[in-house]
Amino acid sequence: MESTKVRAGTRKYEEELQDAWDMIAFDPEDPTGYLTAGYCYKDQRKQEKAIHVFNMGLKQVSVTHYNYDALRQRKQEAKSRKTKRVDILSQLPLEITHHIIDNFDQESITLYSRICSSWRNIILKHSKYWERMTIAGWEYGHSTLLPFMLLSSVSQYVQEIVVFIINSARVATLFKVFQTANFSKIRLLKIVPQRCLSIRLLSIPTSYAELLSALNPISKTLTTLDLALETKSTNLPKLSDILNISGKLTTLRYIVKSDNPVFIPTTVTAQQKTLLKELVLFSENKRRQNE
Repeated sequence: MESTKVRAGTRKYEEELQDAWDMIAFDPEDPTGYLTAGYCYKDQRKQEKAIHVFNMGLKQVSVTHYNYDALRQRKQEAKSRKTKRVDILSQLPLEITHHIIDNFDQESITLYSRICSSWRNIILKHSKYWERMTIAGWEYGHSTLLPFMLLSSVSQYVQEIVVFIINSARVATLFKVFQTANFSKIRLLKIVPQRCLSIRLLSIPTSYAELLSALNPISKTLTTLDLALETKSTNLPKLSDILNISGKLTTLRYIVKSDNPVFIPTTVTAQQKTLLKELVLFSENKRRQNE
């Protein structure tokens, strides 16, 4: 039935086009034929042909004719349709759109979210896609840093996040996001040092002074905390403070790589012992390792 309608519609346009060209041949100075042919081409999304027909009419029809302005206006409409973008993603069913998004990594999707507002809304509202995030590449120009730009916008969907860090400035920015955004479903947070080729970045001490403040807003849902801290500073968070703030932790891995030996107290309360199923504590002396 559908194909029959399509064929009938095609025949209708063909007949109208034939009539239009007959009118043009009969009286080239009459705009009716040009307007009719142009309409047919526009409806068939053949904007180039429509523009060509309207240009023919503008050359043949007298400027004093009452329909001359109509030719010029229809030409502009065809040109506008030609340059107008077709938002295919927004026209697809949501299930298909989500399936398409699922086939791209988060770095690419972050770039696509900047194409237009409708794409951004679709991408940001795909909650399942943002359940797990990996943020790395803190060096300038590294594409894996891109998802960080959307972190605040999708924070309510994030359940697991792995962060590779290099320098103090980036860490402070990340911790601020944890304090201000809504991470109501986060269960796992993993922070590990990232290898860096930049001597300048390596020379900047990484500060974890705001880590406890960042943990506080997410402590109600956080069950796994995996910390591999590497720093020259002395503001490493105390294990006891982490346990006191994150009262629902079942897994805690606390590994410190420092130039100087770091003492990690192992005292935990009875309640914490009941909740914790895995506790890994490790301090590594980088200076001794390098020697």
